[in-house]
Amino acid sequence: MEYTNKREKHSVSSRRDPLENSIRQAIDVIFTKYDLDHNGTLDMSEVRTVINDAFRNYGSNRSITDEDVKRFVKAVDVNSDGTISKDELFQVFKKAIITELSGDKSAI
Repeated sequence: MEYTNKREKHSVSSRRDPLENSIRQAIDVIFTKYDLDHNGTLDMSEVRTVINDAFRNYGSNRSITDEDVKRFVKAVDVNSDGTISKDELFQVFKKAIITELSGDKSAI
């Protein structure tokens, strides 16, 4: 796994796919901004803030509900600890981006 603990940065191999490097950099930015307790995961409150900010950045006035947050976390949280790790978020972003690039919307 690339992300080993809350204080350690992931290593970026020069052989790694440039798309993966870009995704990991974006995830690092998200965690730097939204992981307020610096524990290396995003809890429900932090996830709510990430999604609400994303909506605002795209010009939407929509506010996410508690149920929306729970569904999102449940869908992303592979180890079922109730939070989202960098690696879990990476897997979702990677799948979404590859699906978008391939044009296959049914894979998301």
